[in-house]
Amino acid sequence: MWRHGRDCWMNRLKREIDHHIGKRPRFTNELKQQILIDMKKSEPSPVFFKRNLATFKYAAILSVLLVFTATFLYTVVTENSQELTSSSEETSVIKDDDTSPEIETYSTYEEPLELLDYGSDSMDRGNHDYTVYPLIIDPSAIGVDDISRGDVVAYEYDFFDGKQLTVSRVIGLPGETVEIKEGQIYINDQKLDTFYGKVHRLGFGSNEEYNEALKENGAEQNLDSMKDTYALSIDKFQLGENELYLAGDDWFRGVQHTQEVSELYGKVLGYYK
Repeated sequence: MWRHGRDCWMNRLKREIDHHIGKRPRFTNELKQQILIDMKKSEPSPVFFKRNLATFKYAAILSVLLVFTATFLYTVVTENSQELTSSSEETSVIKDDDTSPEIETYSTYEEPLELLDYGSDSMDRGNHDYTVYPLIIDPSAIGVDDISRGDVVAYEYDFFDGKQLTVSRVIGLPGETVEIKEGQIYINDQKLDTFYGKVHRLGFGSNEEYNEALKENGAEQNLDSMKDTYALSIDKFQLGENELYLAGDDWFRGVQHTQEVSELYGKVLGYYK
């Protein structure tokens, strides 16, 4: 009974489906073939792949060229920048290739040249400089046009025990600005890159060098005794139209100050022996 009812129900469902979609099969062999033909039509052709491959190759080559060009341009710009920086650094210093730490010697002299027996160690660079032999002075070479940076000049200076004739080196010229930072001299904001352009004590150019010399001579108790001298700093100032800035080669024993050109006694030419 139950089975008969189920068959009736299934037959009725089949009749309703046939009524809606029809009795003929929907997926025929012709339909299958048509679908396969349509799929083949939609597949990319070999020409398509060849074209895409060529496009990819061109894009890769272009990318490599762009990377190479960018690298080349970066290298050129960097080198030019370094050259400009180097050039800027070179122009930011003042050099003096004409002045030597060696002292000229003369075997003869005549007027108006004069002799000066100089006994101070203000110019001592480690060899009792400017005190070993008498100095030849030219009293006539005292005009602004006669004086150059690096020249050694004689003049009267008011020491604690009175005025005495002393000698110093010309550091700054009329109208220039002078500044000292940690013992290094700057002229017009440019580093004075010479043997006399920074603090020296007996020829030693740094506190470390001086301390090493003390150790070698068994004077450890005096270590860092020149620390303040090597660290000397003076705020920037401008020289007048007739002013010079002078300094002894030994900054501890010498003096550093401004001096009127008109108050110079003469230019030191060298030793007489």
